[in-house]
Amino acid sequence: PNVVALHLDSRQTLWIGTEGAGLFAVDTRLPQPAAGRYRTKSPLNAVVQYKGLCSDGDSLLWLDTSQGLQRVNRLTRDVTTY
Repeated sequence: PNVVALHLDSRQTLWIGTEGAGLFAVDTRLPQPAAGRYRTKSPLNAVVQYKGLCSDGDSLLWLDTSQGLQRVNRLTRDVTTY
């Protein structure tokens, strides 16, 4: 997959937005970090293109996608699309 957006948050999680393969997360604190697809309560659309990623404190991740702005609560794994 083509990586189109990266963001390192305050928990040292590296977020990877792709073009057509979904959203991935890597815990960079681990001795051997590995990327895994990020799962939410309501599935994120894998075919979107992630244009930008940013976080707001420890719980919210904001996704700028080709289908609009999405907010992911990392504590509850709820997704809101605007």
